[in-house]
Formats: sequence, C-alpha cells, structure tokens
Amino acid sequence: MPEYAAHLLRLVDECTPRLLGLPEEAVRGRPAPDKWSPAEILGQPAPGPMTAVPPEVRDRPRTGHNFDVIAWRPIPADEPASLGWFMADYVGHLEHHLRQILGEDLGRGATGQVTAPADG
Repeated sequence: MPEYAAHLLRLVDECTPRLLGLPEEAVRGRPAPDKWSPAEILGQPAPGPMTAVPPEVRDRPRTGHNFDVIAWRPIPADEPASLGWFMADYVGHLEHHLRQILGEDLGRGATGQVTAPADG
C-alpha cells in the first residue's frame, strides 16, 4: 500500500471518533465571520479511491501539469510530478484541515513527531 494511502487510513482511524464527538454547535459555528466552520472545511470534495489507480500509472512522472496552480504544495511547472505525488499532497492538505479543527496534536506519536505523508 502506498504511504499516502496508509497515512489517510491512520487519519481516518484517529479523526473519525474525535469528529463524531464534537458538539453540533462546534461543527456548524464559525470561529469568526471571515473563517470557515469545521463543517465547511470538511465539506470540500473528498478523494476518490486512490488505491484503485495502478502503480505504473500512479507513479509515472508527468512532465506537463498545472500542479504549480492547483496543488496544495505547489511544484514548479517545469518539474515532473506523478499522480502519487498529487495524492500525497491531497492527504497532506486534508491533514492540515483536520489540524485546524482538532488541534496540532493530531497524528503525533509518543515522540511528538508529525507523521507526514511521504512524497511519491
């Protein structure tokens, strides 16, 4: 299983009970008029079945892309990127939003190190 898929499963396992335990007013309420509520943050489009893409397709470098515009962590347009890189980027973006809602301790093990997804 690709590391980004394993990371996504860890996030789901850790975050689901915490998100379900939040009171309705905390989920729907905006922290400030110009800030999104947790429901709005998580209402962004969800990923499709990331592991359904064969590795030879997922990891093939793409030399023409617009990840410099659409990716959460931009990659220069003149550098190759793979679908696997884009998937790992998506999981990192999701984790960023989960940290906004659940706090910075999300995904930290006993050492306190962040379990960030690997590029690829």
